[in-house]
Amino acid sequence: MAGLAALAALAPGPSRALSGAAAADCPTCGEPRPERYCPACGERRVEPEEFGFGHFFRQVAGGLTNFDGRFWGSLLRLLLRPGELTADWIRGARGAHLRPFQLFLLVNVVVALTAIALHLDSWLVSDGALDTSWNQRAMAEQTLRLGLTPAEYETLYAKQTAHLGRSTVMLTIPLVALISLLLHVRGERRAGVHLVFACHAVAFFLLVPDFLFSLVSPRPLQFLTTLDGGKYSLLANALRGVVPLLLSTWWWYGAQRRAFGNTRWGALWRGLLGAAAFMLLGSVAHKMTVFAMTLWLLER
Repeated sequence: MAGLAALAALAPGPSRALSGAAAADCPTCGEPRPERYCPACGERRVEPEEFGFGHFFRQVAGGLTNFDGRFWGSLLRLLLRPGELTADWIRGARGAHLRPFQLFLLVNVVVALTAIALHLDSWLVSDGALDTSWNQRAMAEQTLRLGLTPAEYETLYAKQTAHLGRSTVMLTIPLVALISLLLHVRGERRAGVHLVFACHAVAFFLLVPDFLFSLVSPRPLQFLTTLDGGKYSLLANALRGVVPLLLSTWWWYGAQRRAFGNTRWGALWRGLLGAAAFMLLGSVAHKMTVFAMTLWLLER
C-alpha cells in the first residue's frame, strides 16, 4: 500500500501538469504563455477545476442553450424578415446567428424527419423521375438487365430515391447562387454573398412552400379534385404550383430589398424571376440528379 501511495504521489495529476516550466509554454504552439491566454495563438490555459463534473455539466448546458437561442433567432429572422440574415452576414454581424449552411442543414434535417413521420409529400424533394420517354426507356432497360419484375424494380427504385432525395437538396444551393448572381450581374458580384443568400433561400423554401404547404394542402386540394366529378382538378394542380411560387416570390422580394438594397420595382421583378427560375430549374435539376444517381447505385 505504501508503494502505491508513493506512485500516486509521483503521478502527474492536473495540478502537477499545470505547474512548472511545461505550464508556462502553450501546448498548442509551444510559445511562452505568461498570461491566461497565449499571445501567439490565443489558446486558453486549462484550470484544475475544469476537470470536475459540475464544470462539464455547465459547459454542456450552456452550449445547448446558446445553440437553441441562435437557432430559434435565426429561424424567426429567416421566416419573418427575408434577407436580414444575409444582410447581417454581409456587414459582419454574425455572432448571434447560425452559419448559413449550418442553418440549411438543420432545417433540412428537421423537415425531413417530420415529413417522414407524417408521411408528407415534397414538392422539391420528389422521389420520381422526370416523365420523359428517355427516362422510362432507361428504367425499363435496367429492369431487364437486373432480371427483376417491374414491381420489384419499382420497390427498389423508390427505396433508393427516398434516401437520395433529402441528401441531394444541397446541390440546388449553387444553382440558386448562380441565379442570384445573374440577377445582380451589374451589382453584387461576390460569389460568397450569393452562396450565403442561396443557403437561406433554399432553407426557406424547404420550410414554408415545400413543407408547410404540403402539411395543410392535401385535404383542400383533394376536395377540389373530387368536386363535381373532377371539374376542379385543373385548379387544384394550378394551386399546387402557384401557392409555392407566390410564397417564394414574397420571400425573394424582401430578400432583394434587405440584402441587396434593390428598389421596390427591382426587387419585384428579381424576386419573381428568381423564385420562378429556382422552382423550375431547381426541381428539374434535382430530379435529374436523383434519377442519375439512383440508376448508378442500382447497378452496384
